[in-house]
Amino acid sequence: MKTRSLLRLILGFGLVAVLAISIPLMSGCTSPTAAPEPTPTPTPGEPIKIGAPLPLTGWAAADGVGYYQGLTFAVDEINAEGGLLGRPIEIVLFDTKDFAPETLKLAADQMVGVDGVDMASGGWSGWGGDVTAFGKYDIPYFEYDGSESSLLTIAEPGNENVFQGSDNEYNSGVDSWNFMAELPYDYPNNKVALIGTDDAWGTGVVEGIRDLALENGWEVPIYEIVPYGTVEWGTVLSKVRREEPAWLHLEVVSPPDIIAFFNQFMEDPTPTLLNYGYSMSPPDFMLQMGAEADGILGWAGGYVGFPPPTQEVADWFTAFELKFGNPPSAGAPWMYNSFMMWAEAVRQVGDPADHDAVVNWLATNQFQSMPGMRTINFGERHVTPHAEFAGVYVQIQNGGQWNCLYHNVYGNPYVDYQGNSYEFQIPSWIE
Repeated sequence: MKTRSLLRLILGFGLVAVLAISIPLMSGCTSPTAAPEPTPTPTPGEPIKIGAPLPLTGWAAADGVGYYQGLTFAVDEINAEGGLLGRPIEIVLFDTKDFAPETLKLAADQMVGVDGVDMASGGWSGWGGDVTAFGKYDIPYFEYDGSESSLLTIAEPGNENVFQGSDNEYNSGVDSWNFMAELPYDYPNNKVALIGTDDAWGTGVVEGIRDLALENGWEVPIYEIVPYGTVEWGTVLSKVRREEPAWLHLEVVSPPDIIAFFNQFMEDPTPTLLNYGYSMSPPDFMLQMGAEADGILGWAGGYVGFPPPTQEVADWFTAFELKFGNPPSAGAPWMYNSFMMWAEAVRQVGDPADHDAVVNWLATNQFQSMPGMRTINFGERHVTPHAEFAGVYVQIQNGGQWNCLYHNVYGNPYVDYQGNSYEFQIPSWIE
């Protein structure tokens, strides 16, 4: 068993709350000179602590909100039913900011070594630094990095307690290309413009699209890699207006950046379909854009399996939107489902602190939180197979609603959780 208390010596961190939502901060601190105390035997009703290392500030904070919503939705549900094994769940937060490796290491050391969490769920937490940070401990750690470097790191000896719920960046780009290729739309030309951020995620996604585009005889006259915080798009848009590509993919997971792009694009729009990929998933995007976003295409995430629609999923969506005022973002269903799978593992094992047994249960069982939700099956590699992960692609329609066109990347017609089907609509700036 890996040690749980490597660093009960030094960490004392104040947590930073997300400005957009009120998040109670629950992390404790210890004195630099305090000697480690023995872990007491849990008593009935004593909270089970779980870690949420999420970006609460910085460029990824809006995305962190979506992950936090998914986790708290699950925790509130369990607590409302009397807790887990008769004990309430308590969330311990840590601000991972920009996913710097040293920050992720501090998060793991604080949460496991000081706060004593029995699991952690990091959502999108970078490109493998979180795997290394939490892999040295024995608690189950769930992440949604969508990162090839994370996949490779999980495969290294010693990281058997880590579980990834998504595929890599490149394959997400392949998915986006396949979705656009299947649209019932006559493209005016074979030009695609690609814009991604200067990190592994943004670059990997547009590389996947680029390679498929070139293989299929398309041109890529615009291929831009930009930093987060880009809100002046004049130079890029001048190229877009000169080339008039049939569609444009913008992979920048930051609402201020992509909203600024859209507003400046609409000053003199071209007949170009806009695909925002995962960029449109943070709740702030739809909350700020509303009906103005009608016509934009993108990815609404995985782990909600459609069709067929089920009443259970319909009720889940309704309750989620009533609680938070927005639909579940790309990462919210993953946070909900993976937490519920961990809770079931704890029930089966009978002790949240028996980490090895819980990890073994997670690695050797399949789980579905409710009919209509996607089954989680990690397998030997502790990674969700791509065919099971393939996400839901949508077009924003009818006053800012995520009206879904396909339930996966292979072009199958989409039926939403209420049984409604939708057709692709040509955006107003093209008509």
